[in-house]
Amino acid sequence: MNKNALYFIIIFLWCGLLFLFNLDKKGLWSSQEARNAIAARSLMEGSASNWIIPEIAFEKSTQKPVLFYWLVTLSCMIGREISAFWVRIPAALSGMLCVLYIFFAIKKIFNPQTGFYTSIILATSIKFLGMSRTSRIDIFLALCLTITLLEFYFYLDNRKLRHIITGYFFCALAVLSKGPVGLILPVLVFFSFCLATNNLRKLTVLLRWEGIAVFCLLTIPYYVAANYVTGGEFISDFIIKHNIERFTGGEGVFGSRKPFWFYIPNIITGALPWSVFIPVLFYYYKFGFSKTEFFSLKSKYPEDSEIDNLSQFLTFIFIWFAVIFVFFSGSSFKRGDYLLPVYPAVSILLGIPLAQNSFMAKRQEIINKWLFITLSIFIVLLNIIFLFGISSLPSLIFNYEIVKEFFNENDRVALMSICGFFCNNKVSFFIVDLLISAVFINIYIFRKSKISMFTVTFGLITSLVYFYYFAKLEPFIDTRYDLAPFAEDVKNKIGDKNVVMYHFWDHSLGFHIAKIYNIYFIHELKDYAKNNFPGYFIVEKKWYNLLPPEIKSKCVIISRTPDYHRKKLILAQYDINN
Repeated sequence: MNKNALYFIIIFLWCGLLFLFNLDKKGLWSSQEARNAIAARSLMEGSASNWIIPEIAFEKSTQKPVLFYWLVTLSCMIGREISAFWVRIPAALSGMLCVLYIFFAIKKIFNPQTGFYTSIILATSIKFLGMSRTSRIDIFLALCLTITLLEFYFYLDNRKLRHIITGYFFCALAVLSKGPVGLILPVLVFFSFCLATNNLRKLTVLLRWEGIAVFCLLTIPYYVAANYVTGGEFISDFIIKHNIERFTGGEGVFGSRKPFWFYIPNIITGALPWSVFIPVLFYYYKFGFSKTEFFSLKSKYPEDSEIDNLSQFLTFIFIWFAVIFVFFSGSSFKRGDYLLPVYPAVSILLGIPLAQNSFMAKRQEIINKWLFITLSIFIVLLNIIFLFGISSLPSLIFNYEIVKEFFNENDRVALMSICGFFCNNKVSFFIVDLLISAVFINIYIFRKSKISMFTVTFGLITSLVYFYYFAKLEPFIDTRYDLAPFAEDVKNKIGDKNVVMYHFWDHSLGFHIAKIYNIYFIHELKDYAKNNFPGYFIVEKKWYNLLPPEIKSKCVIISRTPDYHRKKLILAQYDINN
């Protein structure tokens, strides 16, 4: 077996385990995941027009184009059920394909070893892996943009038509899944790249009519059909509201306005555990860069000789990262998921120095000391917190306003759940301690050998931590989030009677209880009770407590979520004649 095949098999099996292990053990409590599940049901059971604009929460959903909903629906049709596993399969496969594509692309530019390390870094980065195991459009967008950017770059090098066609094809898929940003980002990246290399003529090279035709044939028919089905509402709602206003809107339009620096801690934490090598990255690109140890791209076009070296390629990768990072940092509404398209660039930038044995070997002692000190501080703090105050940690952390800017209530509940798990499972904490300690053993064993062996074993230990999380911690945390047990209890209590959500809407409940509506005002609740006997409604505890006495006196609580649950929900029966 040659080295290329061996690397591919290892990556494929490694990713298969990481991305698919226990994929169905977490409930569909995330709003976006539940929306995707509802959309799949809408497409499978609804009218033909739903395949253009799906119906979510009993109205046409114009927030996003339909492509990712198609993928989720196709997955559920193959699995013959709408379940957590099949709803997440498109995202999981997108993440795996992105990792495999990075391997082949970097192998082509450098060598198989560099492609291998780069792909392993991407697969084991905590944010990229976590989102690949969640049914999110952004991971599919990351796949499409990664292929688009690298295929366009390959075309600049060798002018082969297949690269430009592939680039425009995946650019069209990005636009069909996420909208204009799928085209805007590649344009900004290549404009900045050509500007930085003093050759704007390259932009005209990318304007091949064959590629533009592919892009237009894939995108324009859908957008015309979507606008026609919605009577012109799709363009006004999706483009203007959910793109322009979401990007430029002020405080309160789509939530709190996040500070410009929001994505700095986000990318550092999202790239863990590999972000501990960021100092190595800066040192390498400033002092240790040498193209002679790599197989560089060789252009067939003499006028493009400036892209014949590694320096030019790295310039492109840095611009890829910087442009997307700055673009989303300038947006009013920020989410960590939006930054997923930069993680392939980060993995490339980290993978190159870690694969260069001669550079790393000369500085391995420094690297080992850096890792040893960093991990020592981490494990000491971890044990001090566990021994002396793990139960009070969430409250302590979330007392600071700067933490509240970066994290949300869901993060606080997750942290509380993890702390609670370890308080009651001390053996589990000991296992995590051992896994982290294995890194120290790893440093000692490979302190005098090639850094490549350390990189591989570091990735393996990281993967073991992930497997432990997926097997033990995630199911425990899920009990604090999943509404499926409550929804099942509601259906058992009310039988075939109607039920409504009062003063809120939750997509997870909307998925688990298919025939459920929402009302927001007292007079609507009274009208509902008049026309339905008995009148069952689900309400958040805080809103139930605020009901007028004359309403509450006629209500009987039938069921509620556990006290430890993130959602404090109540199923009540309202008898207007009582």
